Amino acid sequence: MIEQPAGSLLSDTTLCRRSTLADGATIISERMDHVRSISLGVWVRTGSRDESEAQAGITHMIEHMLFKGTPTRGAREIALALESLGGYLSAFTSEELTCYYAKFLDEHLSVAIEVLADILANSIIDEEELAREKKVVAEEIKRFEDSPDKYAHYLLSKALFDGHPLAIPIMGTLDSVASISREDVYRSWRHRYTDDDIVIAASGHLDHDHLVDLASRSFKFFPSRVSSDGPPPPASTPRMESACREISQIHMCLGARTRGYAHPDRYPLMILNAIVGEGMSSRLFQRVREQRGLVYTIYTFFHLNRDTGQFGIYLATDPAQAREAMHVVAEECRHLLEEGLRQQELEHAKSQLKGGLMLALEGTSARMMRLAETQIFLGTHITLDETIGAIDAVTEADVMRVAGHALGAENLSAGVVGPLDTVELSLKEVQG
Repeated sequence: MIEQPAGSLLSDTTLCRRSTLADGATIISERMDHVRSISLGVWVRTGSRDESEAQAGITHMIEHMLFKGTPTRGAREIALALESLGGYLSAFTSEELTCYYAKFLDEHLSVAIEVLADILANSIIDEEELAREKKVVAEEIKRFEDSPDKYAHYLLSKALFDGHPLAIPIMGTLDSVASISREDVYRSWRHRYTDDDIVIAASGHLDHDHLVDLASRSFKFFPSRVSSDGPPPPASTPRMESACREISQIHMCLGARTRGYAHPDRYPLMILNAIVGEGMSSRLFQRVREQRGLVYTIYTFFHLNRDTGQFGIYLATDPAQAREAMHVVAEECRHLLEEGLRQQELEHAKSQLKGGLMLALEGTSARMMRLAETQIFLGTHITLDETIGAIDAVTEADVMRVAGHALGAENLSAGVVGPLDTVELSLKEVQG
């Protein structure tokens, strides 16, 4: 085992340490003496981005199947292992990561590690269980497709990354999931869950050395293979993806590509997001909802991958006022780009971000996830003080630079869901 310093004290009672196990897996932890819980996550550097269109959803299926039984535990025993102790065990799949995470009392750390180690290395991938789980995932896909807000976000990603795996839905499609075989799942699991693609992150009332000792004795990951991150998304031009649904509102996502997670633009994008559409005091909420009454829900969002990302605007409105709502949104964006920011507005956004960050990091789960993401995407730990310093260092010029691309009408793609047989929207109209 090799240990490296991973950062400095985040507070008087919180210490971050990082170690590398002999097999190449990374362990990073933060000690929080004022809590009694621990949040633990095993992160695998694999996601839907690593799939072909024909096998779309297989990463998500692996995540499901690792909860279905090992030689020593059935699915119910896996669920009971921590639930019976007051904790929980769950997982999620994203475009680039799969995470298996648990939260529990500090005295149950060994139980959590033993269960996670068992499912990650010893799952059976039973044929009958797979057949049942494919039906479960099919229902999950149908629920997703019946959620117009979520589906509009997917359509925006499809428009922005057409022809690249980032445009593939994380859960796959009904056809692709139906075609997944037991051999497909088993082969992909053993090929992707390799030791040097693993980050184990933990936060809470723990001792790092004890965590490393338990992990080194319990976790057995598959040997590493020569792998590649795959190609970056190709250049694209703005386009619109739409889906006609017999519902009462038009749901729209407008957005543009951004730089990736490691790029310094991450901090100006955070501030732009706060100013334009995060919260009830944001420009779009005030203008489109409070002053004009055109929507109930409107917000901005940004999502960063390792080498790209997206910044977008979501809103839902009555079809009869869709064009008016988009006109007001475009007008507000143009006003920002032409007039710039008010200094007080910039300072309020910085205070909002710093306060929200510190409040979120009072919990062990948020700290664990932040530990893992910075380790995976940046290769190091970023302290809270460093993050606050980076936010404070952002200038109006920085925000306006990223806004020029993220909000420029000529850069915007769109995902639209709703009764499009009653109102026809072109990309130019949606762009404003």
